[in-house]
Amino acid sequence: MNILKACIFAAASICVVSPVHSQTLDTPPLLLGVGMPNTAPAQEVVVQPDSTTAEAPQATTVRVAPRRLRFGPELGLFVPTRNLVRDRFGVNWFSFGLGLGQYESAPMGGHYNIDVSLMSHSSSSNAAYLLPVGIEYRRGLAEDKPTIPYVATVLDVVPTDIRSITDNVSWGIRTGYAYGLFAGLDIGNNARLEGGYRWFTDIAGYNFSGAYLSAGFRF
Repeated sequence: MNILKACIFAAASICVVSPVHSQTLDTPPLLLGVGMPNTAPAQEVVVQPDSTTAEAPQATTVRVAPRRLRFGPELGLFVPTRNLVRDRFGVNWFSFGLGLGQYESAPMGGHYNIDVSLMSHSSSSNAAYLLPVGIEYRRGLAEDKPTIPYVATVLDVVPTDIRSITDNVSWGIRTGYAYGLFAGLDIGNNARLEGGYRWFTDIAGYNFSGAYLSAGFRF
């Protein structure tokens, strides 16, 4: 129990997450750091004149402002679809977190990201902690538009720590697997809406497969 919870708390130190959470994190924005503004100095780019013209204008210098660290809320709802899990651990797994870095729309050719999700919920004396970790493939369905739809799939290994007094299941690290299919919208670099479904293998007799919706914003 302590090992998996330590991983969850370490990840939560990067992205502030409530105890009830199901949120996919893209790692590239996290490289900017937490709570630290991007203080890189502005860069100067020299634009050379076109040498084919009759006149020879002077080269101009364009000052490029540094990118600032952006942050905003991440809201989510995970709904298990198996009756046993709903009865033991709860029906609606709400989440609220703080996301860092602006959203980057996926190209039409697609790209890969590391997928890390934090999921946990408790009901009465029963509790479940899941930490899916794997690879995500995300593909944009348009380009050069204010709003870009996309589809994505993930494949994860899932360390878990589960206790169910009802079923006499004690704390202990157990590992399962999961894959998911998602679709969403990137609204510029300011917002992302996503929904999908994740299938899990049975873990300690429970199947945590379910649907989720999420919304994130950046300021």
